[in-house]
Amino acid sequence: MCKTVFEFSWRITQQLLIFNQDEKDMSKIKGWGSGFFLEYRGKLFLVTADHCIHFDDYQEGRLGRDDKICIVNNIYDKQQWISTLTPIGGFYYFDKYDIRDIEIPDLQDFAFALHENSFEVPFLTRELKADEVILCEDAKEKFILKSDAVVDFDKDRFYVCIGTVQNEIKNGMFNSCANAIHCDLRFREFDTEGNAVLDFPGSVKYNEWAGLSGGAVMDDQCHVAGMLIRVSEAANTVIAIPMRKIMRFMDFALQFEEDEGRRKNGTK
Repeated sequence: MCKTVFEFSWRITQQLLIFNQDEKDMSKIKGWGSGFFLEYRGKLFLVTADHCIHFDDYQEGRLGRDDKICIVNNIYDKQQWISTLTPIGGFYYFDKYDIRDIEIPDLQDFAFALHENSFEVPFLTRELKADEVILCEDAKEKFILKSDAVVDFDKDRFYVCIGTVQNEIKNGMFNSCANAIHCDLRFREFDTEGNAVLDFPGSVKYNEWAGLSGGAVMDDQCHVAGMLIRVSEAANTVIAIPMRKIMRFMDFALQFEEDEGRRKNGTK
């Protein structure tokens, strides 16, 4: 049982490491992100932000290559400096086009991968502490989020974002990192792209959020309403894609998988 929404959020959040696809040296980390597993229609999805899969695309346009994504298992060997990592591939991601005289890409900033519901190595927590109070103990097994825990954004709820920030690796070992607990966010409105805009009660400082992209935005009842994609220091706001929108695209992916299966089997 979880004692608080903070523990529940911590136990569904997965920390992601981003590498160049052909990178052999696993200490040469390109970036950091977050994600979570969602069980939907009997299938297991890893959900994250698209810019964690295409780290360079948001400055240069779609480059046609995926980055390599690994989940940190938080299982350490005494002879190793960093945790066991679980690679995840086969992501679905989506480009929207405005058809005029030219096609202008509008990248949808979410991605997900279908995965078998079994892993060789479990995913465990690191200790989560705030003001010397332990909110979640070390080495507790992480959760898979169930789709019945997905809800819509509601102005009467408070929201929480939790994860790991200020990550750095030097000489093959973790040099620094910090746990981030952002709470008391309030839903304001949907923007023109259909994303949720949430007001943050303090000052948004980018380095206190960097690494949380792709993490769940959870309400005070342990329900997940969205996935974090960016923050605005100027407006003190947090932007999240509603989970209902992401799940509609999951339906497209499941239909595609079903159609491909029929095609390979020679059936209609």
